[in-house]
Amino acid sequence: MDAQGLTTEEVHKEVLVALGVDASQGSRSRWRNSLREISTARPVLLVNLHRAGPTRRSYEPERLISRTVPGLNSGNVTVLAHTAPRDLPERSEAIFRLPESETAEGLESPLLRAGPGRAPRSADADMG
Repeated sequence: MDAQGLTTEEVHKEVLVALGVDASQGSRSRWRNSLREISTARPVLLVNLHRAGPTRRSYEPERLISRTVPGLNSGNVTVLAHTAPRDLPERSEAIFRLPESETAEGLESPLLRAGPGRAPRSADADMG
């Protein structure tokens, strides 16, 4: 999911809906329990977190990284977040870092090749 220009609340709600969690007004307080009840592994890819929010100086990237991403990492849900290094908390653990000058196609990262099969290029259109 592309977080560019979105608020933390918009990203959070879209991820919950994509995972099949009821995000309606009366059920919002139970979203953590609903995430823990997901029985199969569900990866969530969030990109452009450093571009979230309505303005360039928005607080949204920090909110997403410090609160939303850790909150969504629950049970069988694993969130992989793409952001600028400047937006990472001081004591964060970076799993891997992609150089910004290269394209993902030329990299030999096991995470980029992970999974049972390859997703077609149109898959990102279905995910957003």
